[in-house]
Amino acid sequence: MFSRATTPGPVGNPEPRTVTETPHLSRLGLYTLQSGVGLEDKRSVVCEEAGRSVRLVTVDYFLKAVAPRLRPEINVDVVLQKLRDHGDIVGDRWAHFLSDPGESHEHENVTFKPLEKLIQTIVDATKCGSVLPTLKLVNNPYACPESSLRNNSSRPDSYAILTLDRSGSQDRPLWIDIGGTGEYKKGDTEKDKVDNARKIMWSMHHCMANDPRRRFTFGWTIENTEMRLWHCNRSKRLVTCAFNFVEEHKYLVHFFLSLICADPYEIGWDPTMVIVDAKKGKEVQYDITVRSEDGEHRVYRTLKMLSNIGAEAVQGRGTRVWLVVRNINGRLGSEQVVLKDSWIDHDRMREGRILQEIIGASKSMPIAHLVRGMFLSVESHGDVLVEGRLDHTRELIMRGHHLLTVGPRYSLERATTISTGARHLLARNGMAGDVGLTIRRAVTQREPPDFDDKVHYRIVFKEQCKQIREQTSVSKIFANLSQIVGDEQGIAKLADLEYAKRMDDTKSHRVRTGSDDFKAAELDTHRYHFYRTPGPSVDRIYSHVNDLIEAAFTGKTLPKSSSSAKQKQTTPTKLGVAFWHNPLHDMESIWWSATHMIAGNEALSGSTEYSGLIDDDVASRAQKQRKLAEELSNDRHKRNAIILGNPLLFHEILESLHPRMHDVARTLEDLRLALVRAYQNAELNPGSIDNNVSEELYAKFLGSFLEISEGLKVDDIWLRPFAESVESADADGAVVRRTTVTAKISSAKKRKRQSTEGSGFLKQRKRRRLADGPPEPFPQLGCEYWTGPS
Repeated sequence: MFSRATTPGPVGNPEPRTVTETPHLSRLGLYTLQSGVGLEDKRSVVCEEAGRSVRLVTVDYFLKAVAPRLRPEINVDVVLQKLRDHGDIVGDRWAHFLSDPGESHEHENVTFKPLEKLIQTIVDATKCGSVLPTLKLVNNPYACPESSLRNNSSRPDSYAILTLDRSGSQDRPLWIDIGGTGEYKKGDTEKDKVDNARKIMWSMHHCMANDPRRRFTFGWTIENTEMRLWHCNRSKRLVTCAFNFVEEHKYLVHFFLSLICADPYEIGWDPTMVIVDAKKGKEVQYDITVRSEDGEHRVYRTLKMLSNIGAEAVQGRGTRVWLVVRNINGRLGSEQVVLKDSWIDHDRMREGRILQEIIGASKSMPIAHLVRGMFLSVESHGDVLVEGRLDHTRELIMRGHHLLTVGPRYSLERATTISTGARHLLARNGMAGDVGLTIRRAVTQREPPDFDDKVHYRIVFKEQCKQIREQTSVSKIFANLSQIVGDEQGIAKLADLEYAKRMDDTKSHRVRTGSDDFKAAELDTHRYHFYRTPGPSVDRIYSHVNDLIEAAFTGKTLPKSSSSAKQKQTTPTKLGVAFWHNPLHDMESIWWSATHMIAGNEALSGSTEYSGLIDDDVASRAQKQRKLAEELSNDRHKRNAIILGNPLLFHEILESLHPRMHDVARTLEDLRLALVRAYQNAELNPGSIDNNVSEELYAKFLGSFLEISEGLKVDDIWLRPFAESVESADADGAVVRRTTVTAKISSAKKRKRQSTEGSGFLKQRKRRRLADGPPEPFPQLGCEYWTGPS
């Protein structure tokens, strides 16, 4: 919107980019991992997210690239000689394992108990004044370590725990004190290997998701004598080829000495984030250091976690957001601000810089005085440094070692079958009232995600906002979407700009980003779909876009629109042109945002508080709407078809809405048709699409949203999460269905219930329909486009 440069065409006429070159990251159950799903299915979900395999590396590479560096005082060969001299190595075997674990008749917990003593013996052989262990290996498969606020009932066979931990009890250790976990099996069958892989993948996932300080973590698995070492950070998961831990002594000694004697930051803990109070069962508080671009250090004390859903996936941004206050030498400030901690692609522009460029680019525009208010204000931002070095997944965590994009992988295929019951459970806990946090339809085969290298980054915003999905007023929702919040003149802010880039930036990344619920259909399929005869351009034109923006931000009178049906004269282009993102895709994302808000919540009309029972017909309609809304979020093919040529699902959703929502729904249908026509006109010659392609459509969207908001100010429509149906028996034994409404919606003003005919917005729509003839019903199911009155 701020840049006028033309999007450049492909250099050298490259082949169109395909979906497989930028694979989707399947976000299976990011939210539902925390509730209502059994441990086995949680493990399956994590393996599925990893792409059903993990990158396989040699043990030598692992020790050189990701294992903590050995202390200079430690010489592995000297330690091994001491162990031989003391009789801990007999022949070519450990004295603690004179026979293979697979030959033991004891339970595996007893069989592998000597490993705990063996590792302690190895550590004792290195002891000198300057080498003190940071961790201690404990074999305790009967203990379930305690998590902070996440639900986890797993019990790792062993764990390396801080020697100065806060738990005070080996029977109930804390996950935040665990530096790595291990899993053991006496057998070495495929089933044993798969079971260990599932468990270690989940334990590493939980370490990273449970503790905001964890930058990376380690694990180890043993099947009989075969041992593998594991590592994961925000961009890579690694596992080694198997080695015989009973006979290949050097690998075992090197790994555990490097792990146990390392400093905490070398094991994965973040020294710039310090626990203040690890309250059991309550939210942990942290002091977090933010280093600005000019080198200034500020410390912030966390008050409340605002969002951690981004941290549910080990690989990726790992975003967490807190409400914080300044901590100046132990004195806490009173002004609350918001701190975001995340891992961004190393070659992307930082979000603070992006905001500076956007605001700077608008200075010559007529609406420059409004632009700054559209975005959050930055108090401080900068990359995280650990021990004076940039916290970079490759340069620091992997010590500069590269991994080729293509290489051998350790299969987790047997570990990724999610039961039908678990899939239904995940889906049921997904869509309603919480768009975007849903399980997607599983793809039978897909490429394992290969993430770009990440950099640890923090940014502090001065404003504390709430998400638009928390809004319950339809009038205010559409005011938000047009950049103004109803009567209170609060301004909606655009946030999360870390993926924004200049229109002439042609750089791509390995994993496609974005929220599937709001992604344009063409971006999802990565090709143009509208090579066809153009339709008329936008039928209701606002001639002064800047006046609309003024109306959205200042409450001025909405400018009048005029009718137009002009046809663009463009020569159709040849097929096969390379696909590029353009501003029409952004307009489609806005349309999806409005659609999900309306489809994913139940509408109430004309009152501020509701509780008790509602009519069976209303309950039946609401349940139908809920089912269709879940389908909208879970079925990508039907969802994309709404834009690409078969809007069957969308029309079914419109018919299921509360009667008072029908006029809002018709406006969304008008906008959908306008969007399709804009695509058709633009894609007659995709090579000529520039940054101005969406200006007319933008004006129509903005004007329509303002009309909805203004028309509902007198008699608003309120939204709530879908109610749950409860069945019970009456006195005669007949089953009676009651729908209990548990949500309460409050308002600053008590509004008197008014009739539907009294709505100003509906009156306005009725006058327009009378001019066009009698209103038509919603489209017949199966038709390609609805062309009823606008």
